[in-house]
Amino acid sequence: MPPEPAPPPAPTSSAAPPPRVVAEPPPLQAARLPIAFEPVARAARSSAVPQLEVQSPILGKQIELARAQAYQIRLKASSWSKDLNLVMLLDDYPPRVFSDPQKPIAMGLLWPAHRELEPGLHRLFAAVQLPDGTTLERGSDQARAPFAYLPFWVGPDAESLEADAMREANGPSLVLLTPRGTFNGNAAADQVLLDYQVLGIAPGALEPKVKVEVIVERQSYESELGASDVRRITGLPSGDHLVRVSLLGADGQPSSGRFASASRVITVNRDAPLE
Repeated sequence: MPPEPAPPPAPTSSAAPPPRVVAEPPPLQAARLPIAFEPVARAARSSAVPQLEVQSPILGKQIELARAQAYQIRLKASSWSKDLNLVMLLDDYPPRVFSDPQKPIAMGLLWPAHRELEPGLHRLFAAVQLPDGTTLERGSDQARAPFAYLPFWVGPDAESLEADAMREANGPSLVLLTPRGTFNGNAAADQVLLDYQVLGIAPGALEPKVKVEVIVERQSYESELGASDVRRITGLPSGDHLVRVSLLGADGQPSSGRFASASRVITVNRDAPLE
């Protein structure tokens, strides 16, 4: 009897083995920087506190767009002294500093040269700046303030739009005065002054809180301050950083008001040569 044939070989699979799954490690979190908001005391004045009043533009009077660039801003200042400066800003453009509040100031000096002033609502703010860079606050016994604020309208008449915009501009709002510009060298980088002004709070209302935020290397550094606090921001590295201030509502959340926040990008260059 012939032997039985051997069984055929088992078929081999040509399919590749399943790929090995390697778990990706979680992204590394950047180390937190030693950025701090150090309290700064406003300088006290033994002499009379200066007061400011906007005389031009005139409240309620529109400015023609064609005249806006050369339009003369005029202020009335009382009890002024030579150690003081006038800090003035239009909308959220960086402030400008002037030594003599009695001299007319062309409005075109208050916005960047590469920008054109648009028709519509604009806000003018002026304050008294002390030698240490801080601004004067209104005293509890003072009827008038050492700062002035005036919303005004540029361009064609639009009564309904203007009325709504003016109502918003006179509501609770914030003006960011400092920091601004570039800080060269280690000494300047650790002297970044934070100063702002809260406007539009009804008399007798509780003092609002202000959230301060600095964005550095995509990380947020925050602090909750009072309406009249001044801080020095320390520990900022070289680079461009966003500084933002926001009014907080009664619920502790940022207000949704149109002008309830302000922001600005500053530059820190610790390696810059000092002149």
